[in-house]
Amino acid sequence: MKKLFISVNEIVHMRPGREERGNAIVYSGDPAFEQLESFCADRPQAGFLSDLSLVDEVYFYAATSALQFCKRAMLKFLEHEKKVIMVACDCYQDEKDKFAEKNGIKQVWSECGGQQTMSDQISLHAK
Repeated sequence: MKKLFISVNEIVHMRPGREERGNAIVYSGDPAFEQLESFCADRPQAGFLSDLSLVDEVYFYAATSALQFCKRAMLKFLEHEKKVIMVACDCYQDEKDKFAEKNGIKQVWSECGGQQTMSDQISLHAK
């Protein structure tokens, strides 16, 4: 199965939007936010749903600037029986820790913005 990587921020060495690299499907920047808005409103776009059917894990950057929205989106992925890995900086760490623990979400700590850590995770899992 492939892995899905989503960040409302841009990711190092990638253009915003949708991109595939080996076993990794990546949505980043404003286009990722638009896809997530539709997904959370139960109006997912066909291409996004198709991608979702190909993945078993979702690596999701929990942007501090949109943390409540990101939490709703992660819960939505859990509803679709996907394993969620939250990539997050240590801003609001207690809130992120509690959310992850309550929902069985693994965490990968990153720098603020997560651009480099998401890039590293994509490289690691794209093979």
